[in-house]
Amino acid sequence: MRKWKQLHGEHDIFNDGRLVIFPAPGHTPGHQSMLVRLNNQAYILAGDAVYDREKMQACCLPGLL
Repeated sequence: MRKWKQLHGEHDIFNDGRLVIFPAPGHTPGHQSMLVRLNNQAYILAGDAVYDREKMQACCLPGLL
């Protein structure tokens, strides 16, 4: 069983600022990206994972059977 957590605004996964999910509005409603901070550099991970809320709630994401 997959566990989902609806996020509002930013979410610091480990509360240390190294992995932070943040809103990335403008692409699609509810779009989010992730900031990954390493010791000397930072990366932003962005991509499309869910096409709409109904697919997410049904656990029907791309690449999942």
